[in-house]
Amino acid sequence: MKNLIYKLAAFIFIVGVLLVSYYSKSTSEININSFTAMTAIPDTQFIIGAFDDGVESFYTHNHDELGFNTWHCYTETELGWRGVDGDSYKGDTNVYRGGVISRISNNGANYMRTFMDRPIIQYVVSGQRIDYQCESVSINEPYWFWSYNNSIIVDTTIRDVIDYSIYGAGDSVKLCRSDINHSGINACWIDSSLRSNRELSFTGTNSWLTDTAWNWYVMPRIRIDSAYAAGTVHNEDTVCRIVITGWYGDTVRDIKLFIKNFKQSYQGIYDGKYLDTFHLYGEQDSLFIPQDRIKPYFVPINPSAELNWDSTCKMDIKIYWAGKVDMWIDRVRLENEPAHQYMTLKKSEWISKVNSEIVWANNNVAGQIPNYFYFEECQFSHFPAISELNKQIMNVTQNANSQIIFLNYQLFKAHVPNSNSVEWDANTLKYYLHDQFGLKTIVMGAYPLMGFNETTLGRYSYHPNTLSSLDYNNMDILSIRKSPTEYDNWLQDNLDNGLNNRILKSMDALSKDNSDMHIFFAPQAHLCRHGTAHLLKEPSNEELELQTDLALTYNAKGIMYFGYTSFGDTNSNYYQRGIMNSINQYPEPRHVSAYNQDKYTKIKECRISDGEFRNKRYREYE
Repeated sequence: MKNLIYKLAAFIFIVGVLLVSYYSKSTSEININSFTAMTAIPDTQFIIGAFDDGVESFYTHNHDELGFNTWHCYTETELGWRGVDGDSYKGDTNVYRGGVISRISNNGANYMRTFMDRPIIQYVVSGQRIDYQCESVSINEPYWFWSYNNSIIVDTTIRDVIDYSIYGAGDSVKLCRSDINHSGINACWIDSSLRSNRELSFTGTNSWLTDTAWNWYVMPRIRIDSAYAAGTVHNEDTVCRIVITGWYGDTVRDIKLFIKNFKQSYQGIYDGKYLDTFHLYGEQDSLFIPQDRIKPYFVPINPSAELNWDSTCKMDIKIYWAGKVDMWIDRVRLENEPAHQYMTLKKSEWISKVNSEIVWANNNVAGQIPNYFYFEECQFSHFPAISELNKQIMNVTQNANSQIIFLNYQLFKAHVPNSNSVEWDANTLKYYLHDQFGLKTIVMGAYPLMGFNETTLGRYSYHPNTLSSLDYNNMDILSIRKSPTEYDNWLQDNLDNGLNNRILKSMDALSKDNSDMHIFFAPQAHLCRHGTAHLLKEPSNEELELQTDLALTYNAKGIMYFGYTSFGDTNSNYYQRGIMNSINQYPEPRHVSAYNQDKYTKIKECRISDGEFRNKRYREYE
């Protein structure tokens, strides 16, 4: 799937003051989830729109006829908004600033807020970070999946402790005590068998989001006995080994850390602090996995096995303690290049570029209608970067704007072992999304009208024979013809027991129980075939209206239909039909759907006839 006008001069001054304050903080302060205010992002407008409606050059259909108040256009890292020169994540802001500000201003002048789906956001959120905890973690704990099945405890020699030292700050870690009389006698593997071990194996997404797109850094967080490390006599002693194996068990990296790696120079002094990047010497290689080794070693030959927990995956990060020096090990972090640059190195190029776009996004026509920054279809490992980005946006704007994401519920939990049998209720979603990652505004939705044939159990759809006499034809009709009674029974079961129902109930609970959360809903409005793995039937007009009305009864704070545009030939294996048809690259209303219904007019009727929409349509501009 997977912005309205403040006066910039005053705002830029405020931003400048905030930036001096924010980026003068210590790294540890910036990394915690602290926000300027734990209240709702001010937003007085009910959102109504469709994803990718920004491909339209003017506002004739999306605003003037359909009454949408939200503009959105998909981007990539190297491809920005249509008509904006130089718009890419590496682009010079001085080159593309004018085009971006002009578009936001034009949207505002036409009563449309802007969803800031931007190349720099695509880059930053493509950052992934996983922290595998080295101490024993119970499966009842929140992040149990980012830990080890085999995290050993041996009497008092190897045990889990709370590190209350000046360097530990109360962290839970694994402590390994050496025997001073028998150096190395206690050496052993202290951690092995990762629980969530497919974090480098997922390729079913956009090219810049796939696990194979970037280099990955290996960052074990360790401290050792500084007295033992004093001088140079023990410099060549091995502290530990980190052995990384791929999908089929091949050793990809065998990394040795020596005492000398804790010092800035061979004769240097180690002060006893935790390190997660080390000083390397001579022939030692850096602690990262090159991009060109990810696909050959971590991605299975059969792509369907990537997130299939019935298949065997031998990927692991095993920790061997050499037994020569006392060692405290907290976690092993894996993070890819964008996460490393944005969160670990805090590279000014990316932080500055994001800051510029935050300023532009607040070029509003009216207050309290934020031009949200937007991203969709994220793995769990993307959320540390999302959280850091959201924090930057909220702090710079004094809690007036934020990052929002389209939550793909299945992908969000896909890397949890046996994820198909794991269900996260509203409380669990709130814990991760809101309490841990600081997200207050979320788009939710699960397209319920699947398009497989009847031989694919549970993934097929019906249509009544009174609507169409055509049966499933593997092209534009991706549903099975049934009597009205059979159709009604199928639809009721789908709505009562399908994923869409769980999403609606979660949306309702999150919106009601947490006053500082806004949840928007994305009804399915498209016919889709993406290969053989993703098939959706085109909703009938009645199903479009039903989805919209159901979302409102479940407390949706906005409606964003997916999607606006169409592409591809229905005789091919890759196509989509949205609210509009695409003719010569320009969208035209889809007046004739697969069921010979006027979809465009039905969307317009849903928009105009609903009282909630009508009452809020132009409230901010009257």
